[in-house]
Amino acid sequence: MAKQTINIGTVANDGTGDSVRTGGDKINDNFNEIYTALGDGSSLNDVVTNATFQSTLANTNTYIAATALADRQALANTNSFIKSQLANTNLAISDRLQVANAAVYLQVANSTTFLNKTSEVAHSVTANVAIDSVSATSGVHISNGAIEVYSATGSPSYIDFYCEVSNAHRTRVQSAAHSDYSGDVTLTLPVNTGTLVGTASNNDFTSTNQMRLGAPVKTTTANAYTLAIADAGFYHRLNYANTSESGSTTVGITIPANSTTAIPIGSEYLFVRTGSNSAFQFANAAGVVVNSDGGKLRVRYQWQSAVCKKVATDEWDIIGNLA
Repeated sequence: MAKQTINIGTVANDGTGDSVRTGGDKINDNFNEIYTALGDGSSLNDVVTNATFQSTLANTNTYIAATALADRQALANTNSFIKSQLANTNLAISDRLQVANAAVYLQVANSTTFLNKTSEVAHSVTANVAIDSVSATSGVHISNGAIEVYSATGSPSYIDFYCEVSNAHRTRVQSAAHSDYSGDVTLTLPVNTGTLVGTASNNDFTSTNQMRLGAPVKTTTANAYTLAIADAGFYHRLNYANTSESGSTTVGITIPANSTTAIPIGSEYLFVRTGSNSAFQFANAAGVVVNSDGGKLRVRYQWQSAVCKKVATDEWDIIGNLA
């Protein structure tokens, strides 16, 4: 039965509402329905023991349980997903392990995005480490007593060392190209403190004897030459061509002042007269002291030689076939 509502009229005592009897009858009908639903028609039962209520409550509990189970399953799946992603992240971190300045930098590469984690404590890695490596011959491999830098790029591998001011400059140590090799090469570092000399820098005599190692050759055909920083350590062949002995012109070799050309102390120049018609003679700039046998400064004959060596800021020794 639908709920019955008593008509109370439009305004009080306007005579348009239900009579007292009709209103009481609607009230009785509404209560009879409630007592029948929740009791035996004349009295109410305890709500908790009512079968209809229990059935509804049971359905509600079942729904709650089913919903909670689904939520728990979703949460479990989420946890499993998080664990799998964390495992993948740990693998990536392990693959990108870098150690520098007693700090461990963990990098996880995801295309162009890197997740950086820094641990400011000392760490020790007991296993061999492979960085940016997908095979036994790619990336950087570090093991006890050895670092191997492989290349899978098509270019020789290298190591860059940067300067201390904003990393503005770098020195690169790079492997030769494949076509230049005839076998493996071992380069042993010297046991003395000093500076290594490259093929383009032959003027550093503080750590090595360039002449002893084998001097590069430089030929001069002009009738005048001034010592230059870049030419230190060279084997200089002087070949100024005159038409005849009687018309010969002496080749002048000028030793500059340190204030003009700051040639490093220890720099050495070997001069050989290869021309048949032109002697050569040393001349010192103002303020330069030259030490030689009896003050001799001239090399007169073909295939004679002289060595000029800087021994102080503005002091040079000259030895050889001097006249």
